[in-house]
Amino acid sequence: MRFNYFCPFCFETVPVSHIQFICDDKACPKVLDEVAKEYDLTLAEAPEKNIVFSPKLFCITHFARNIEFYLRFIFFKKQVKCPTADCGKKTRKMVCPHCHNQLHENIVKNNIKIIIMAGQRGIGKTTYRNKLINEIFKDKTLRSYLPYTINFQTNIDSSINEEVVKSLELKQTTSSAFINGKLNKKHIRPILLSLKYIKNKEITIAFYDVAGEDLENFRNMKRSLPYSTKANAVFSIISWEKEERDEYAPYEHIADPDEKPMSLSIIESLHQLLPNRNIPYAIAVSKIYSDDNIDITGTSIDQVSPHLSTDNQRFLESDGNSVDSEVKQKLKFVFMHAITEFISYNYKKPKFFAYDALGKNASVNQQPHRLEDAFLWIMTQLGLYPKS
Repeated sequence: MRFNYFCPFCFETVPVSHIQFICDDKACPKVLDEVAKEYDLTLAEAPEKNIVFSPKLFCITHFARNIEFYLRFIFFKKQVKCPTADCGKKTRKMVCPHCHNQLHENIVKNNIKIIIMAGQRGIGKTTYRNKLINEIFKDKTLRSYLPYTINFQTNIDSSINEEVVKSLELKQTTSSAFINGKLNKKHIRPILLSLKYIKNKEITIAFYDVAGEDLENFRNMKRSLPYSTKANAVFSIISWEKEERDEYAPYEHIADPDEKPMSLSIIESLHQLLPNRNIPYAIAVSKIYSDDNIDITGTSIDQVSPHLSTDNQRFLESDGNSVDSEVKQKLKFVFMHAITEFISYNYKKPKFFAYDALGKNASVNQQPHRLEDAFLWIMTQLGLYPKS
């Protein structure tokens, strides 16, 4: 039992006894929320919201108050009464005292895994995330739902589809985290996805999709990735059609930083921020059917992913190893061989994948090709999905 939680919205580590509640009755009188204004720099004035308040705790010492809060409001799921005289309704909706964002129970219990999504501007991080969420909801082996999204505080059932994802404003472009030179934490809020595989405990995955322009230099990256010290896995997207392929050069022969591809610069800068080099690191090559210079006919990459077949429903390590080997072989013929060398040398658990979000025929209605592979592999490394 841990009595501190990490807030995925404001990146503070907070004792559970400091957690506040917000009245969720629509008729409750509204008050100005100055904390929300400080969190979202785009707001001209403090928004009007229901009152946020602290519950009455009877214990005196700090440790005992943490135990009391956990037992009453997490274990026994007690409700607290709104202190407003004109309301008095009970609520269980918890919020972080530092940013007033709603706290899902998995956050308070520390049942949350943080995945950093990295890649240069316009490479398709947001498109990948949105389509991945849609594919996960189709998987009957994973009981999954969105606790809340960027703009909505609502539960979604497992019948979600791509149109629902779009209606929830999971936008195709990600805003920069910097407003007039100041870091706006609202623009690096994660999409939270809660899921459970059969008998495993429920876990919440926090996908952080940072704007590509915030990753293009180390100074901005250091400020826009304040959660990097808490990362449980990294997912980097690269594309062999995105950058120029002037000539092949091994990593050690790239002396001039200006000659480095942007994807490599981002991976190097991220490497400096990660305190734990043993975490799973998935590198996925996108748009594999868009480049005529790379032939994947007859390879495992070209085959339909076997990990979610009716017979298996688990990650097949043999297929993952085949794809990993084939991707690294293909990258030798393009500029990104330097990336394979850097990743393989600096991380103990790297894995290379390839996918196409639009499928083989580049159609919006086409089934994505091998979209879930990298995510399922990360899940196996975190002990959340079976492998064979």
